[in-house]
Amino acid sequence: MVIKPGKYIHYAGNEYEVIGTAAHGETMEEMVVYRALYGDGGLWMHPVFMWDEIVEYNGRQVKRFTHEDDFIAAPPPDGIHNHSMPTEKVELFLSYFTGRDDVFAKRYENAKKGTAGYVPACYNAWNPLCPKTSGSKIKCSDCTNQNFMSIRTRLGRGSHDIRPVIA
Repeated sequence: MVIKPGKYIHYAGNEYEVIGTAAHGETMEEMVVYRALYGDGGLWMHPVFMWDEIVEYNGRQVKRFTHEDDFIAAPPPDGIHNHSMPTEKVELFLSYFTGRDDVFAKRYENAKKGTAGYVPACYNAWNPLCPKTSGSKIKCSDCTNQNFMSIRTRLGRGSHDIRPVIA
């Protein structure tokens, strides 16, 4: 059996470089001589007949060593995954809920009363257009100057606590 020199990947993930083959000094069995490409880079020997052997690993039949030329990288995963853009992840999250995307809820806390909750986020909150700045007890939903922020507006602003307002 011919073992081509080069870089190999072991079924468990470590990488090795095959230097060549050699005969065992007593049995004359043909051995693969290889170097670990991690740690101290130690030299190893393995019987040639076991080099291309199929072994069971995590319930699958795989080659013990695969040459880098034969290794086929996995295609990028479809859909949303760990390397997706944050906006794509938020879009996926929002797709799981039936809610309004024209507003989003902002948390408030009232330390005096010991209450907390959520209100629609408004561009006019606590500025001169907001009736609350003059002491009015009006609800945001009844305000004539409401200018609610949409979830879409907040996606690029680092808002991590987005909760859809359920209609």
